[in-house]
Amino acid sequence: MNTATNDQLKGLRTSLRGQLLQAGDAGYDAARAIWNGMIDRRPAAIVRCAGPADVLTALAYARDHGLSLAVRGGGHNIAGSALCDDGLVIDLSAMNSVQIDPQQRRAYVEGGATLHDFDHEAQAYALATPLGINSTTGVAGLTLGGGFGWLSRTLGLAADNLLAADLITADGRRLHVSATEHPDLFWAIRGGGGNFGVVTRFEFQLHPVGPDVTAGLVVFPLAQAKAVLAQYRAFVDEMPDELTVWAVLRQAPPLPFLPPAVHGQDVLVLPIFSRQPPDAVQHAIDRIAHFGAPLGMHVGAMPYVAWQQAFDPLLAPGARNYWKSHNFTQLSDQAIDTVIHYASKLPTPQCEIFLGLLGGQAGRPAPGDTAYPHRDALYVMNVHTRWEDPADDARCINWARDFFSASAPYATGSVYVNFLTQDESGRTADAYGANYQRLAQIKRQYDPDNLFRTNQNIRPASSATDENKQVVIDGYRDYKNGDIQSLLTRYHENAEWSTPESELLPFSGNFHGKSGIAQFFAKLDASVQTIRFEPKQFIAEGDKVVVIGEASWLAKPTGRAYDSSWVHAFTLRDGKVARFEALYDTAASERAFQPGPTAQPSVASELHH
Repeated sequence: MNTATNDQLKGLRTSLRGQLLQAGDAGYDAARAIWNGMIDRRPAAIVRCAGPADVLTALAYARDHGLSLAVRGGGHNIAGSALCDDGLVIDLSAMNSVQIDPQQRRAYVEGGATLHDFDHEAQAYALATPLGINSTTGVAGLTLGGGFGWLSRTLGLAADNLLAADLITADGRRLHVSATEHPDLFWAIRGGGGNFGVVTRFEFQLHPVGPDVTAGLVVFPLAQAKAVLAQYRAFVDEMPDELTVWAVLRQAPPLPFLPPAVHGQDVLVLPIFSRQPPDAVQHAIDRIAHFGAPLGMHVGAMPYVAWQQAFDPLLAPGARNYWKSHNFTQLSDQAIDTVIHYASKLPTPQCEIFLGLLGGQAGRPAPGDTAYPHRDALYVMNVHTRWEDPADDARCINWARDFFSASAPYATGSVYVNFLTQDESGRTADAYGANYQRLAQIKRQYDPDNLFRTNQNIRPASSATDENKQVVIDGYRDYKNGDIQSLLTRYHENAEWSTPESELLPFSGNFHGKSGIAQFFAKLDASVQTIRFEPKQFIAEGDKVVVIGEASWLAKPTGRAYDSSWVHAFTLRDGKVARFEALYDTAASERAFQPGPTAQPSVASELHH
């Protein structure tokens, strides 16, 4: 419960070395502006921390006054986790110091630093650690989610190169965590996101990189994409760790090495990167160029910092962005066809589909070595939908969701947590797989009240009964909000779905797997004009959850309205629904509208049985 008053906030202001901003203050609107222009939240207070002491003060204030809490590093997260409505934001952006120890090859990085800040300091000594691909990204959020980029095939993830961190927990303890100090917490922050505390300083391992690297682009027309991607797929199988080649499908930007007639055309771009000099990878570059007939190419030696900033103009802050993401262990022919089909229908010139190549060193640790588990993910696909006009929201989002659904059969079902949007909380368990329960146990130890929840949230572990009940409750919320995609993420791939056979229920039947359940909802949508499901009671024990409620619907074929009580029975396994069964008390309605015997026993008789 929010118990803060304006007088108390004034008291908070005087206790800070940094700045406190409220609505109406100069700088408040600028402070709540983040990378994704779709996010428009109005915190009650933003604390721009000058150091760890301000973090401690702000954290205690939020906890003691029941305020929602968000933590801002770079403000780059697609879901807008840097902000919250009516709560308090711990803004670390002024804490952006990066200190380099070139002898020990260590970087000491504050929680508000960006990739640009990091690279600027480390490249003074021709050193780097694996980070992302956009220099305005925050180091903290990237690393806490796992973090991958151009160096990951060679040197692993950002989280793999994290040696230690200073972290402030929900109860105000300042801990130094490493492989030997609070190792459980150190394990959790290497991929577990911002669920466990506020990291005020990171310590990274550095590696020799630059100042010049080999990098550039080879651009093919989309008409050649199928043949090029098939050859690319074969080349990946023999690609050395020192070489990274991604695949990006988009409309050609006005690159200087492309003829003006090519600008705006649908293209396939293969970005190439190696920390080795050009002559060491020239054979690979030549081979890639012969995958097709390029429209243009520019690959050679360039400063590492220039390559890290090369895509910044395409990813500038302020535009509206919506992402969907899949992991793939391979690119099947069907997956390639699906990608090309949707790449030919990009809703705006700013949209793109990229396939980030991992493998190499990023794939060698065991899934349980860090909280980030997806070591089998060879390709991380991001469906990056980007536009300017709010009037285009529905069109762009629907394109991304349709592509996501069409490509799902060829993906692993797992996902990179940093690519989850604000409407995908149902996929959080997919981001952690077998590591989720361990993370939930650590969450209960360090944040039992779930203070850090403005994120892709890992709930503190509770009994299996409570966890399963919450999954079902969240599923009804998804249905009420019309978010069927998030609802489907709460089901196992091979889940069974059963609804009773009745003339009053033309959407009835047995359905298998997520695709079958999706067919059920399509059948439901085609059969009823309006429908209301209102759960009244949740009864949970172990892996069983029973829900009793009421429903009403208007049948399209007859135009008649029906009311009934119902029972839904769920069987869960590993935090997801494995079986769903529905019973509807249609007897009264059938007697009223359908002559003859009823087709379905009443709920009361079924419960008695």
